[in-house]
Amino acid sequence: MKRRSGLSRSVLFAGAVIVLLVVIAGVFGLALSSSKQSSTSAKSSTSTSSGTPPPTSSAGTSTATFSLTGYNLSQPIGVAYDPANGDIYVTNNLTNTVSTINVASRSLVATINVGLAPAAAIFDPANKYLYVTNNDSDSVSVIDGGSNSVTKTIALGGIHPDGITLDTANDCLYVAEHGNSGGSNGVAVINATSNSLLREIGTNNYPTGVAYDSSNGDVYVTTSASNVVVIDTVTNGITQQIGVGNRPSGIAFDSTNGNIYVANTVSGTVSVIAGSSNTAVATISVSTSVLSAPYLVAFDPANGYILVSNTFSSGIDVIDGSTNSLVKLVSTGFQSAPAGLALDSDNGNLYVAGHASDSITSITSNLTASPF
Repeated sequence: MKRRSGLSRSVLFAGAVIVLLVVIAGVFGLALSSSKQSSTSAKSSTSTSSGTPPPTSSAGTSTATFSLTGYNLSQPIGVAYDPANGDIYVTNNLTNTVSTINVASRSLVATINVGLAPAAAIFDPANKYLYVTNNDSDSVSVIDGGSNSVTKTIALGGIHPDGITLDTANDCLYVAEHGNSGGSNGVAVINATSNSLLREIGTNNYPTGVAYDSSNGDVYVTTSASNVVVIDTVTNGITQQIGVGNRPSGIAFDSTNGNIYVANTVSGTVSVIAGSSNTAVATISVSTSVLSAPYLVAFDPANGYILVSNTFSSGIDVIDGSTNSLVKLVSTGFQSAPAGLALDSDNGNLYVAGHASDSITSITSNLTASPF
């Protein structure tokens, strides 16, 4: 998911601050303006990588060598898995496309044109469609996995759509609309049966990540105000706000323990929210080095792990949901800037988009990483 520029945090050395700002701008690089830039930047921009590379924790696996060609990847962010055809879909933020990759053959199946600056992606098992948020087109592309074609583009009422989640009980999609300094911050609700916009829920403070709790029926939305907004999916009203760490971004629901896990990018922590009470119950440090920026989150029900892409540590933070403790950091490659995560329900692998390295990493259930 594309992020606004301007994130910063205190570190021990001034040089580390410069690295932090430059790399974060590359991964979360949407400017604080409403102008549409991606159509022109696709012709001239390159992946951001500057200064001394951030350290990678020795707790991770050995760094792999990645192929930068073959899948037409260009600053990939979002990843989704389609169990119906065994393909993964990767959003290319720079070239306004989605790469369809077959898992079994590890081959590029198709390159699909979507809107400007595609960010997050999610697969709906009910209708077998893939949904992609187009950050600079203010829309959601609906992709048929059978034909690898866009069947519809849903225009939104807000601007800069970012994270997306699926309410499986009502077959509705909730899309965080990051907005801009002039407002238009909110959450769009889409009926996935008719693929039509139902309503807009107004929020404040730049919503980015969004997750659905199947136990209580709530939707959780991260905002730049260091809190998580809770939406009741029955009334589509905001019921409360939960304080978390600094600049929360990615968020995921753990169906095993009923907790919600929030990546606090600037704090270098992961907040744990109990879905039963909608209160923050724990904070997990994932700072294995001076530079740490947890970004997006996924839950693996097979082993109870919470998986967090860590931009500066160039790896995946693995958290044990039963103890809420950090297990290890799995390397995704030197300066790879890992972003989106998708679990393969058939083989148990995790696929990670390397935003800066234009790569995909495959991580097995025993936490072994390899280039895909």
